[in-house]
Amino acid sequence: MRDLARYFACFLAFALTAGELVTVPGAREPDGHSRRGKDGSFKSSAASSRTQTPQVQGFQERELETDYWLEQAQQTLAQKLATPHNTDHAKNVIFFIGDGMSSQTVAATRMYLGNEANFLSFENFKDLGSVRTYCVNRQVSDSSCTATAYLSGVKINYGMVNIAASVDRYACEYDRNASDFEGLLKWAQDAGKSTGIVTTTKITHATPAGAYASSANRYWENDVEVASSDCDPSRVDDIAEQLVDKEVAQRFNVVL
Repeated sequence: MRDLARYFACFLAFALTAGELVTVPGAREPDGHSRRGKDGSFKSSAASSRTQTPQVQGFQERELETDYWLEQAQQTLAQKLATPHNTDHAKNVIFFIGDGMSSQTVAATRMYLGNEANFLSFENFKDLGSVRTYCVNRQVSDSSCTATAYLSGVKINYGMVNIAASVDRYACEYDRNASDFEGLLKWAQDAGKSTGIVTTTKITHATPAGAYASSANRYWENDVEVASSDCDPSRVDDIAEQLVDKEVAQRFNVVL
């Protein structure tokens, strides 16, 4: 093996000092695809591919021109600058949560619809923003810690719902008065607003549970799950129980 390594090292040094370009058979050209001709030589298809019309739904011929993109940028900028600032106060709020809907998912949706140059309906809103989703103890988040952050403004540990990060996951006993907290729907109720939850998943799932429950484990949706973690169901309220007994949930006008 050492002799073989020396051979390749000497070969590479020779090629470099001789100023020659070593081409690996079958390798791609820098700007195209290599194809073996009938005579055994390799030919690039880059030139031919550049002359083909892009196969993209909704493609416009003007997209091949530099001025098209510069004009698009100027039009977008002018439109944004001409949009007046909204200084009104919202009377009511509908909070949509697309669970797991990252920027990559939105981009994939545009591709699925045929052209990433298009905009989804909400991308045309006058005001847009972005958030950083992570848990206190994990970089990659889950539904429970992010739902808590969205609905209460507090970041917590992975796998937990509306409990301070000072509490460990699966904790059966802790100071609930010091660690549990309320969020957006409780604040709305205190302001005299009607509140409710509409979801396409289980109402005890981590995302909707963030609106009303506090749990040291997002999967404690019933007594069986609580007991499976060696906790006493008579002392630990599961998420379904809180949906029935907790004040904020009892004041919901809609649960669907």
